Amino acid sequence: MWGRRRSGIARAVVLLVVVVVVYHGAKFYMDSLDRPTQPEVKRVEQQQTEAGSQQVLADAEEKKEQLKPQADIPPDPPKCGIQPPCSKDQFAFAISSGQAQRVGPRICFDGKDLVSDDTHNAGRGMNIVVIDGQSKEVYAVDTFDLYDHDDAELIKFLQNRKDGQLVLVASYDDAAYKLTEESRDLLTALGSRHIADLKFRDSWAFLGYKGSKGPPPQEEVHHHVEGQDEWPQQAEIRGCAPLPIAAAVQEQQPGGARAAVQEQQAGGAGEDSCAMYTTHCDAGYPVYLFAGDKSKNHWPEICVNGQYVIRGGKIGWRGLNVVVVDGRTFQVTQAKNFDTYEKGSSDLEDLIWKLDETSLVLIATYDEASRSLSSYARSLLTDLGSSKVKDLGFRDSWIFIGQKGIVGVSPHEKHEKGGGNFGGAVEIKACLAEKLAGQKQVGPDRTTNSQRAAFCQTYSQGGDYGDFCTGENQKEFLPPAPLGDQQDLKDNAVFSTPIMVIARTALNLVQQTLESLRLQPGINPKMVQVMSDGSFDEPHKLADLYGFQWQSLQPTTKYVYQMHHAMTRVFDTFKNSKYAILLDEGFRARPGFLRFFAQTLPLLDQDESLFSVSAWNHNGFEGLSQDASLLYRTEDFPATGWVLRRSVWESEVKGKEATCCMVFPWHGWFGGDLKGREVVVPDVSRVEYIVKEGLFEDDSFRQRYFPGRSSNSEPLQDASGVQKLSRDLYEEEVKRLLSSGAALQPSELSACLKQQEHFAGPAEKGKVFTVYFEQENPTDRRVLWKLAGCFGFFTMDNGNLRGLHKNMLRFTYDGNQYLLVGSQSPYYSLKPPDRVPVSLLQPEAS
Repeated sequence: MWGRRRSGIARAVVLLVVVVVVYHGAKFYMDSLDRPTQPEVKRVEQQQTEAGSQQVLADAEEKKEQLKPQADIPPDPPKCGIQPPCSKDQFAFAISSGQAQRVGPRICFDGKDLVSDDTHNAGRGMNIVVIDGQSKEVYAVDTFDLYDHDDAELIKFLQNRKDGQLVLVASYDDAAYKLTEESRDLLTALGSRHIADLKFRDSWAFLGYKGSKGPPPQEEVHHHVEGQDEWPQQAEIRGCAPLPIAAAVQEQQPGGARAAVQEQQAGGAGEDSCAMYTTHCDAGYPVYLFAGDKSKNHWPEICVNGQYVIRGGKIGWRGLNVVVVDGRTFQVTQAKNFDTYEKGSSDLEDLIWKLDETSLVLIATYDEASRSLSSYARSLLTDLGSSKVKDLGFRDSWIFIGQKGIVGVSPHEKHEKGGGNFGGAVEIKACLAEKLAGQKQVGPDRTTNSQRAAFCQTYSQGGDYGDFCTGENQKEFLPPAPLGDQQDLKDNAVFSTPIMVIARTALNLVQQTLESLRLQPGINPKMVQVMSDGSFDEPHKLADLYGFQWQSLQPTTKYVYQMHHAMTRVFDTFKNSKYAILLDEGFRARPGFLRFFAQTLPLLDQDESLFSVSAWNHNGFEGLSQDASLLYRTEDFPATGWVLRRSVWESEVKGKEATCCMVFPWHGWFGGDLKGREVVVPDVSRVEYIVKEGLFEDDSFRQRYFPGRSSNSEPLQDASGVQKLSRDLYEEEVKRLLSSGAALQPSELSACLKQQEHFAGPAEKGKVFTVYFEQENPTDRRVLWKLAGCFGFFTMDNGNLRGLHKNMLRFTYDGNQYLLVGSQSPYYSLKPPDRVPVSLLQPEAS
């Protein structure tokens, strides 16, 4: 056995030796064939080795990328939600109308939402975006309210469209009520096939083009069924559309920055690009603003990131030309003109109110911008950082960049006085970041208010006073607003009438109340009486900051006791005053608050049948409060912002608090019995509720009663027909309205009476409609409750309705005025013989 094993091992060893000898012999032979080629062979082998290594590394990296979790490399979202993605020679779009007043419109272009609920720039009417078809830059974003305003601005806007521009339109609420044939023809020229038939409250989405070589128009419309309360469904178009072929025709404009700043005699830039005027920015985004002399054809110009947004003929017109830019993305969200020479500044005020602190505001004047620019608007612009707008005069040139929440004053502002002529040329070239860095005001305008700074240091450690005590703001003085453009009220009795504010616990809200009074043009600080528990000095010091007067009240936990004590103090202080105005904490005086009382206080001197005048409408909810010039007489006790007669205080309230007035005023004093007297109220309230939850004893009621209300925003808003509010003349006015109004039949109200849906009113606007209903006795409200449900009225906890006058309820709704008349009303005799009253038993009778 062992012999055979040794023989096998020997054979294996011999075989191994043979293999080694053959290998080395072959290698020696190959090396000897061509020794000069060895370096080249080695170089090639080295290159192959390196290339192989690189390929291995590349393969490894590729593999590594492939092995990464999918969450690390999220795919780009589809532009405007369009799948599959559009090709390179196409753009993605999605346009949807609003639905009712609950769902807003949307306009998305090339992946960017330019109008939406998130951009906060949608409005009732037509929302329009204009895009340059070649560069895909946003040319304009605007809204045209065609329900309250005519279409003159829309016509001007459409007439200035240039070849090569895309026009994207989404309706919201109503976009057709005041459309004329001229504006319809202009939209038809852009490719619309349905605009000619667009009617009240129709939903409409449209993509059009100015020129002959653009994408085919796309459009969808859903019609509102007349006589039905239901709104049509949203109109929506979306997809991919080809980019225009032809280049846009370049816009030519006279004047502009080149004419004024470079002293050339004609011209402007002549194209949408304004990069030649902007500065180079290593950080931030370039902007350029210009305003100048109209007599020299100096058009206003606002350029953002190298592209004109406002220019003469391109939104830029008389007044203030405003561009809003999102500081996070530097996209233009709004570009509008406000004619503050002729049309006032309420729309501008609304725009500023709705801004958040991410928005940058760029403004340039043209022609004349000061005549109807209210002191309230000037104050809001000052809050954006302007130190010069309060001095803006007739035909001055002014340019400005501001931001809500800025600390100090804006570094970007220029102002040239016009005097009798036009102001000279001014320009700004700047690089803007997301946040505008304010500067300390130099000069007398904002001398440091050490008293306010000390107050904030003491009482706002937890930030309770918000912006009032933020940074540089706490150093500013709080001067009363001058009478300014309301010189017609000079020496009016309202400025010598005491205004009483009770400061209770929510002093940060009291501060907002006092601020709203400070901004009332012509306010007399000595007449504002801030009343509070004398145990605490914070309300006293807060009143001192505004220059208002402070008075101490006896400590109590009951608000009504404080109010009664405050009334005693105010009439003891102002012994010759016949009236006092009461404004509760937690309410803000709206623009036009004092103007309203200036025009209505004389009624109390002339008519003893009036108990009071109130700035609050119990029924002033959105949808039921639309005519800011309209006034009523009602039988209800006023709520807040009302006038108390000295005679009423002395004979009916003083010393009788326990029997007359132990509830909050909005619940009604005297058990609701005003002894045949009435209160004058506006259709649109001049006060606004600002109280948060959990502060008062009747908080649950407040949460239902106060939200969702309309309030005035126009400082120069006048009350119409004030003299017709005296007792006898008001009777004549009511009878005239009932005689001339159109009486509705029960059949026209049957849907809402049966299902308690909101009434879909007639298509006509600006009309007077009457509804007659049955009553079994003067206090029978059963049918009226059902009718109130049709229009969305608020019913008190005890079932009572507010706003009645002799069993008649008067209000505005859906653009018309309505009078609901009960059979126990003296006006019921004016019912047309062929009209059937609404009753409980026959709601469908006709």
